[in-house]
Amino acid sequence: MKILIPVPVWKRPEILLECLTGMQRFVKKSKRYKIYVYPLFIISPEDYYFILNEKLIKLFKFDYCTYKNLPVGEKMNAGINLALKEIEFDYLMTCGSDNIINPEIWKIYKPLMTQKRQLFGLRNFFCYGTVEKQAIYFDNYNKFRAIGTARMIHINSINKLMSKNIELYDNELDSGLDTSSANRLIEHCNVAEKAINTTHPYTLGLKSATNINPFPALMNRKEKIKEIDFEDIKKYFYDK
Repeated sequence: MKILIPVPVWKRPEILLECLTGMQRFVKKSKRYKIYVYPLFIISPEDYYFILNEKLIKLFKFDYCTYKNLPVGEKMNAGINLALKEIEFDYLMTCGSDNIINPEIWKIYKPLMTQKRQLFGLRNFFCYGTVEKQAIYFDNYNKFRAIGTARMIHINSINKLMSKNIELYDNELDSGLDTSSANRLIEHCNVAEKAINTTHPYTLGLKSATNINPFPALMNRKEKIKEIDFEDIKKYFYDK
């Protein structure tokens, strides 16, 4: 199985470095599951940190392309359209430049991939506030919908959208892209979204001061979060 991961990048070189390190580990360990991961980082020339971010990506020898940052939906579509011309893949996995994914995720994903499920992902995630130095577990972030991080979209559904002249993302959106794109797939491709409920550390979000959804905003949703010791989950994302 071949997996495309388009990753939009904006500012935060220190967070990007964490993402790149995690992605390198993810690519390497995914091969144990016979999963071949192809990240494509999308960077923007108007970014103050463009040169530094570009150097970091080159250092890790990952592929990248350039496109303006806003609207973010247009930026994502540009990267995906480029990849469709150059890379053959079975699934698209969504991931931000502030996310790290545990390769053990393939243990629960592979059966669904074998079934060729068109749209699926997780309902829960772990998050670390790099400023606050706090970690939380977020339960049922969107109840019956999959979160954006590590969400899987089959190439057949992407091609079906394209055949109707519909892009995966709304070109005018800067936020809410995950919900919007899932709604497009459900409406135009007649797919059922599967959201997996798990308490295992499969994804980690690194929140800084420039996040669209900052850490303090998540902390305000007290009914769904549980504060945890970061050392208890760190091994799932940072071991050798």
